[in-house]
Amino acid sequence: AVPGVASLPQSAPLVVPAQEQRWFYNHPDGSQRRVPPSWKFPSGTLLELYTLWHLGDPQNQISPMKYFSTSDVSFCGKRSRMSLSEARGLANALDREVIKAGRSISPNMSQAELVELFRFAVNGIDMPLQTPTGRQRDIFRLKWSTFTKYKINSKEEENSEEVEGLEATQ
Repeated sequence: AVPGVASLPQSAPLVVPAQEQRWFYNHPDGSQRRVPPSWKFPSGTLLELYTLWHLGDPQNQISPMKYFSTSDVSFCGKRSRMSLSEARGLANALDREVIKAGRSISPNMSQAELVELFRFAVNGIDMPLQTPTGRQRDIFRLKWSTFTKYKINSKEEENSEEVEGLEATQ
């Protein structure tokens, strides 16, 4: 069980129209992108990112991020392409956990259905239930960029252990 799961607020179902992936905006440089010129790369929680990844932001006519290309976010700053790549990696990792749990991801799911899939996904993630300071971790409050850094650090630690193991055998 993941801390914070029971306390997640339930919102009204939000059904996303399939045509939403076709929203495009004209930009000052003459290009068309899936986001308006005023759009900023989201810095919210892992659940917010997962929601934007699959459902987008219909109220603001933003397509699901899974349809974004690097050119859609390239105007957002130096890190925008890397952020999109990190977001894609996180969403794909969560999707893999959903599939491992025997669930499927529907292109027309509601927000409530997505939250349910997210619960399955986070239960499969290898993440300490306590923060480095000893506090109980609430996965629903965790910023997605923090989770990315955590996963990157874990991989670096695993890689350094593998290198040390190889050096010891040689």
